[in-house]
Amino acid sequence: MCLKKFISTSIFSLSLITTAADASTNKVSQYNAEIERLEQLENELHKLIKEAKNVLSEHSTSKQTESIQEIAAAEPQAETVFAKEESSVAKAESEPQHSFRFQGKETPWVTSFYENNNNLFVPQENIEESCASTPCYQPKRDCCRDSILLYADARLGNRPCFDGSIFTGGLMYFENSFFRNGITLFLDVNGSSFEHGGSGVSAGIGARFCLPCTNTLLGINTYFDYNDTRTCVDGDRFECIRESSGIEVDKVRRSHSFRQASVGLEWIKCAYSIRGNAYFNAGDDRAHCRCKIYDVYEGPYEVECKSWTQALQGYDIEYRQHICLPCNLWAYPAIGGYYLTGGCCSKLGVMGGLAVSWRNILSVEGIFYYDKYNESKGEAYLSINLPLDFFCNPCCRSYCPDYSKSRVRRRNYIPTEEVCRYTKNY
Repeated sequence: MCLKKFISTSIFSLSLITTAADASTNKVSQYNAEIERLEQLENELHKLIKEAKNVLSEHSTSKQTESIQEIAAAEPQAETVFAKEESSVAKAESEPQHSFRFQGKETPWVTSFYENNNNLFVPQENIEESCASTPCYQPKRDCCRDSILLYADARLGNRPCFDGSIFTGGLMYFENSFFRNGITLFLDVNGSSFEHGGSGVSAGIGARFCLPCTNTLLGINTYFDYNDTRTCVDGDRFECIRESSGIEVDKVRRSHSFRQASVGLEWIKCAYSIRGNAYFNAGDDRAHCRCKIYDVYEGPYEVECKSWTQALQGYDIEYRQHICLPCNLWAYPAIGGYYLTGGCCSKLGVMGGLAVSWRNILSVEGIFYYDKYNESKGEAYLSINLPLDFFCNPCCRSYCPDYSKSRVRRRNYIPTEEVCRYTKNY
């Protein structure tokens, strides 16, 4: 009896265990089926994403091809210029030894220019058509390793202690091989012809340094001037010869040469510039001659005087504002002072002027001088500057003109003063 009860209990327990095992097996099967279904959905989703990417890529490629074809058909010249400029940039990147093309930290002047101008490869003709909106913009071209500037000047009028017109022609040579270190060297040679006789020659050397991160040029130069002039010529300051009726003058005319050395400093920015020059006599600063005066009304008697021409030395300083106008025009108002010494008395005066320039090639300037000794003087200054590197990119790039290769503002003549003393009266 007990055995039957035990057997029945065992059979019931086994049936319960079997039922529980079957239920657990069914749940595991359901879970596995759900996992397989999710994996299939994931694979299908990946396929859809891949197909969508292919469709978008094909659509973008076709649109880009159509756009390029439309641009090429509408503006073939602009596309040609773009390709040419792009190839030149690629060439510059593949040849880093040409450091004068301004790359990296060695080009502080041009960094801001190229960062602020995203449209660097716009054709030049489009720039010129809108010069009123971008008057100071210049197209990007190759940098000049060296360059030559030819110039001719005409100074018409009078200036302190040097009257008459002056005509000058010269040449400047600029060497930019050192510009990757911020240095431009130059050599300047010119010759002059004076209205009242005589001629002059000037030669100078100098350097301009690009100060990093300041958009500023610092220049230094030294010149030597040689003037061959005539002494004992009538002038406004020939003290011993009084012009009056009935007096005849017999003068001994002699040629004499004066020599002068100068040192100059420049501080040049896009908006303004400051320059100063110091002039010193280099050699004999006095030319002697004799003159006789005959009075035919109250005489006869003779007056013999000893006179000489004194070369003057001194200083000058100038502040010049740079004003950019539409269509490649620039205005340069200036104010400054000068000091002359070496004659009878020192001359301290002021000067001012206004210049208008087109591309810094053609310039017209009016200059006014005043001091107590010479009183007021004025001259018109006409200048033509022909850069032979006009079709390459300046090494100092900015919105302003390339002042690293500009003319040095100084006087290439030697001011003189006529001094006279009576020696005999008989």
